[in-house]
Amino acid sequence: MTASGGHTSLYLVEDFGSYTIIGQTADDAAGEAFDKVSKLIGLGYPGGPLVEQRAALAGYHDYFNYPRSTSNSLDFSFSGLKTAVLYDLVKQNAYDLKTKTFLKSDDQEFINKVCSSLLAAIKDIFIQKLARAYKLYPHIKAITFVGGVACNAYIKKHMQEWCQANGLSLYWPSPKYCTDNAAMIAYVGNYKGQKGEFSDLSLDILK
Repeated sequence: MTASGGHTSLYLVEDFGSYTIIGQTADDAAGEAFDKVSKLIGLGYPGGPLVEQRAALAGYHDYFNYPRSTSNSLDFSFSGLKTAVLYDLVKQNAYDLKTKTFLKSDDQEFINKVCSSLLAAIKDIFIQKLARAYKLYPHIKAITFVGGVACNAYIKKHMQEWCQANGLSLYWPSPKYCTDNAAMIAYVGNYKGQKGEFSDLSLDILK
């Protein structure tokens, strides 16, 4: 599973360099949902770490029961979740759609509850998709969680519990490598170089 500001995808990895995309982002990625909701409620950027910090203060409880995925697809869609949070804020007189203003910036407890509920929803969506993928591909032996969102300790904890319950191992990179695209590219380049796999000088770097 790759989860970042631009991508939320599932890959079936058979071997190093041999993989198939089995689920991907249909609209907003998980990281975008964190960022956009964080902006709605007056927090900064990037939203992921700030949401997790605030969620911890609220005990990671699901106060507002934002919608989870109802699709049987392995694709991800977080645009609807962001919109659901927005309209729930409006319903609770916490956001003015006309002026695009958050009205409860002084209510830190409320902000913490929004963050906690959002994080709980995203965690549940991740595990729902993993469970569906495992049902379709029961031969897999492990889950790897990568990307900027893989820095989230709360999500990793619950993914670890799900993996243990299903007899699977869970792996993730250290936080300093979760967003380091240069390291990823260099590692793959070195691997291909060792195998003698080189492109000629006509290679278009945009492809």
